[in-house]
Amino acid sequence: MIVVPGAQHPTPDQRALVDAWTTSQSGQVVAESRLPELVPALDRALAPPPQPITWFPMRSAWWIAPFAALLGAEWWVRRRRGLR
Repeated sequence: MIVVPGAQHPTPDQRALVDAWTTSQSGQVVAESRLPELVPALDRALAPPPQPITWFPMRSAWWIAPFAALLGAEWWVRRRRGLR
């Protein structure tokens, strides 16, 4: 009898168990023959659902810079008109 130093016991095939668990979790099993379908399936599964986003621009501090620039421009125009 000859024993290989790195020998291991064969592992049982549990594909049926993995398939059953995957389908019970609303998943999908992709066989090797259908491998090109994997990328579109992942894109559908991982794409976040569109959600409306409420935006309040006046709550941001960035509106102050253009407001100050426009206020300064208006002041400058009025001052130029008054000096002539």
